[in-house]
Amino acid sequence: MRVDKETIGQVTAQLLADESERRLVAGWLETILESAGAAGLTFTPEQHLGLGTHMLAALRRGESGEALPEVEADTLEQVSSKALTLSRDILEPIAAERNYAWNSTEALLLAVHFEAAMEE
Repeated sequence: MRVDKETIGQVTAQLLADESERRLVAGWLETILESAGAAGLTFTPEQHLGLGTHMLAALRRGESGEALPEVEADTLEQVSSKALTLSRDILEPIAAERNYAWNSTEALLLAVHFEAAMEE
């Protein structure tokens, strides 16, 4: 599944992303949408924008070395294991490749997007 350029443009325009950020977020969105599609999930255009916004913020946190406060285990249990596993499967390779210090909170935030898609 390809991410349309208009969605990426909307996300990056709203957050004043530079060209490098734009390219990374576009690639990550493609990965997310392909993985989610393989899991039977689809997203509305508004959800694409939410995913892109989140990933741009995650990119900036990763680049700056910022880590979100760690969530409690019971908070992680509030999302399905399917959503959390999918989220971790996507984020862990990105974090390893780019040497980001993302934690389970980042995975939880992405999993919430998957939960929303499951409810559609």
